[in-house]
Amino acid sequence: MVSKGVLNRRERRESWHSRSLDGHVQKEPRRTSGAAAQETAAATVIGGSHSNESLSLASLLCKLGVALHAMHSFNCQQAVEELSSLPKRHYETGYVLDLVGLSYFESADYKKSELAYNQAWRVEPHRVEGLEYYSSALWHLRRDVELCRLAQQCLQWDRLRPQVWCVVGNCFSLQKEHDAAIKLFKRAIQVDSTFTYAYTLCGHEFVASEKIDKAVAMYENALNLDPRHYNAWWGLGNIYHRQEEHENAKYHFYKALQVNSSNSVLRCYLGMVLSALKQPLLALDSFDQAAQAEPQNGMAYFQKACVLISLERYEEALTDLKKVRCLAPKEACVHFQLGKVYMKLQKDRKALYHFNIAMDLNRDSKDYHTIKTHIEKL
Repeated sequence: MVSKGVLNRRERRESWHSRSLDGHVQKEPRRTSGAAAQETAAATVIGGSHSNESLSLASLLCKLGVALHAMHSFNCQQAVEELSSLPKRHYETGYVLDLVGLSYFESADYKKSELAYNQAWRVEPHRVEGLEYYSSALWHLRRDVELCRLAQQCLQWDRLRPQVWCVVGNCFSLQKEHDAAIKLFKRAIQVDSTFTYAYTLCGHEFVASEKIDKAVAMYENALNLDPRHYNAWWGLGNIYHRQEEHENAKYHFYKALQVNSSNSVLRCYLGMVLSALKQPLLALDSFDQAAQAEPQNGMAYFQKACVLISLERYEEALTDLKKVRCLAPKEACVHFQLGKVYMKLQKDRKALYHFNIAMDLNRDSKDYHTIKTHIEKL
């Protein structure tokens, strides 16, 4: 949802399709419009300082140190700015481009992350470091062809690196072949038992396969290796949230936010738990922080609107739902909630309009009859 980096993969891996009408929605990564658009974006996004000035070794190391410190503090914008200020001959190296790609990945800007990693592998075609995040970015963008090609290439390079098996595991995960993905992530762990990210990815697949006990064990193994691995904290919180153990979920989401306080999706999940704990004002504050951190986060606006509806603040809920509709115009759950709000505001014609759209978008879903019931009530 939910995340690999900015919830890494599943926390932000959450696709913005509606699961049901009760508010469990997730974000959908946008797709790029083709190779020409990618090259144009690369020219504007991926590129260091065009100055030919050379830096002393001390100055270069200082800039890299500041960028690394910012990145490990999850201040990704500062990290990108520091790295972009490097002279072009330093910037266009696999190491620096890898850091740029990771910074964008942690910011959930998967398009720019993909562009940075593409440029890194044009510079160093057989670079293995960072492949796990590159493949996760492709996973979020639903680029199955590119991910399959990357998996085939890296298997030819080096089968004794955990990053390679994570790439192949992500490829199978995108095809929803969860059992095969689990085997491949376990292979990554066999190759390197200290590779934290493989445990988390394996945990995500166990959750997708409804093998919750095994998922918990994987997340705990990841935290034993790296207590700052916020993806695993999120994974445990998400499991408890699904099991409606909201106090436990809140504890784990707070632990994740202590590591990465700027993560918009973590704020959303915390808000959902606070709402379930009957703390609507704290939930609204959490959703506001999520929206401020990432203005394109439709999940934050949607969940905030659901809380406002429960508080009978319909006009405010309508404002947020309109924002979500602009971000995701084909989401049945958004139109359903709009219909409910217009119904409360006694604007029956508009309510019927949105209920009908929701029914058309959700015709094959179990929620179809729920929508039909509201139309009959109207």
